[in-house]
Amino acid sequence: MTGRDGNLWFTENNLGQIGQITPGGVVTEFPLPSGPGSLPQGITAGPDGNLWVAEFGGNKIGVISTAGVAVAEFPVPTANGGPSGIAAGPGGIWFTENNGNKIGRITVAAGVGISPPSGLYGVTQRFDLVLLILEAPGRAVVGGNVTVDGADVTVPLVACIDGHVDTFDGETGLVARCPGLTFGLLGTGSHTVTAMVAFSDGSSASATVTWTILP
Repeated sequence: MTGRDGNLWFTENNLGQIGQITPGGVVTEFPLPSGPGSLPQGITAGPDGNLWVAEFGGNKIGVISTAGVAVAEFPVPTANGGPSGIAAGPGGIWFTENNGNKIGRITVAAGVGISPPSGLYGVTQRFDLVLLILEAPGRAVVGGNVTVDGADVTVPLVACIDGHVDTFDGETGLVARCPGLTFGLLGTGSHTVTAMVAFSDGSSASATVTWTILP
């Protein structure tokens, strides 16, 4: 399976590990928290940028970052369900329960990031707001707002989203470039930028960064 980081990822069933291989052929292995008994069988790239793993032996769905850091493990409600196949789909992560004769789903929270995560700018520079939206399949962006130092500077965020997918700050998602939101000439010092994005399922995600303007 190809991850959002561009590397290939695979499960090592008997060892309870996840393997990564780069385009240059470098292999790295990452153990799952449940150890060899987890018996991972399926792996998929989630809309949150993480890797989601079906742990057949552990009867769990594991989440691991592309840096190889274990994020979480979620028990499957059916005892001895035996999750095996797994894929990202509408509404979250879908998986098969081999022993339970069921299909399971885990919802994935959407997210939003602001560029830059931190930055220093000269007082005469002008720069645009860029949002990185980590959007679960089947969940559309329906609106949102942006504030700078508490003042609402919202323009229609949906109009900035054209389906362009890019990678920023190590994450991949929809990119909204909003040229109408230029914050140059704010004055020297630190400025707090907050963005909130609303999704079609009623959920929302927000992020806050500090932009520092130098004399």
